[in-house]
Amino acid sequence: MILYGSQKGNAEFISSELESMFEKELNTKVYRNTLNSAENIFELESKPPFIFIICSTTGNGEAPDNAYRFWKKIKNRAIPKNTFDKIKYSVLALGDTNYCNFCGPGKFIDKRMKDLGAQCVVPLACADDATNAEEIITKWLSEVLNSNI
Repeated sequence: MILYGSQKGNAEFISSELESMFEKELNTKVYRNTLNSAENIFELESKPPFIFIICSTTGNGEAPDNAYRFWKKIKNRAIPKNTFDKIKYSVLALGDTNYCNFCGPGKFIDKRMKDLGAQCVVPLACADDATNAEEIITKWLSEVLNSNI
């Protein structure tokens, strides 16, 4: 499962690239959609074994519109700590160090995934649009593709 939160289309584009890579390199079909489309994942009995999240930052460090409901849901401290205990995941956070709360939504989602029992297969990557975004994104995509999924 590939989930994205994108205000201007960057995270959505990267998620599309990752989907193509999985299909071409690993001959694997994946589900790809917005983070908001997966807000009910917390209640599902059968959860996907892998979730790759690409989330940009908008405004003063807020989640994009198509990630806001998921972001709000994952903040709920009443969610059981073992909700994601069988899930492996990775997060690519997009942001710009010229703004407040650099990569805030992605960093928070990564922390909460760990808090809820998920196992990180590729460490959080924070791509800085002001400096080295392309390099970080390329490295993260390669590591995800080679992560023994």
